[in-house]
Amino acid sequence: MRRRRWRRAIRVCGRNIRLTAWGGWLKAANIREIQRLNPHATGIRTQNADSNGAMLKINSALGVRPFMASTVWRANVTRVLDSPERATARP
Repeated sequence: MRRRRWRRAIRVCGRNIRLTAWGGWLKAANIREIQRLNPHATGIRTQNADSNGAMLKINSALGVRPFMASTVWRANVTRVLDSPERATARP
């Protein structure tokens, strides 16, 4: 059984300010709470940006290893539909 923790516990204004000092403790505390509330859980998944070096360091120190990578794309619909590539593309 796996559980997900979706909410961020660190406010945007507090990011990267001694994050490794208390961020690791906070993440470990969250994992302990997940285990307490869900004693049958056998694993967890967590997400963060590849550019977030402080969080990657914390994950590594806690024994969290890469599981999956993804790239999220975003575009303006009008620009995509008006692009020259779309005119030559066939469905």
